[in-house]
Amino acid sequence: KLGFDTHETTQQYPSRDMAEAFKETTEGARKIDPAEYRVIPDREHDGKYCIAVKEKDGYRTIEDGFSTREEADEQRREMQQVSDIYLDSENTRLTERIR
Repeated sequence: KLGFDTHETTQQYPSRDMAEAFKETTEGARKIDPAEYRVIPDREHDGKYCIAVKEKDGYRTIEDGFSTREEADEQRREMQQVSDIYLDSENTRLTERIR
């Protein structure tokens, strides 16, 4: 399933558990669109702010330790810009493949 030929051994490839953990981690990263990030007060660091994403049972912190809401919001906007650039390049590459 990992794409190795019969003459190769499984020791040359990551364990199945590692491969599944990597897949789970990267899929989770791709699922969260920075447009869904919110700046909220940081409960763990009184008087500070964090960037979080809403989940079923509350919020999950993406990045924390910001002194001001503006500082956290600026970082959130930068994350969104990087995501937009990445998505634009992916869309361009797919469009070129189709042509």
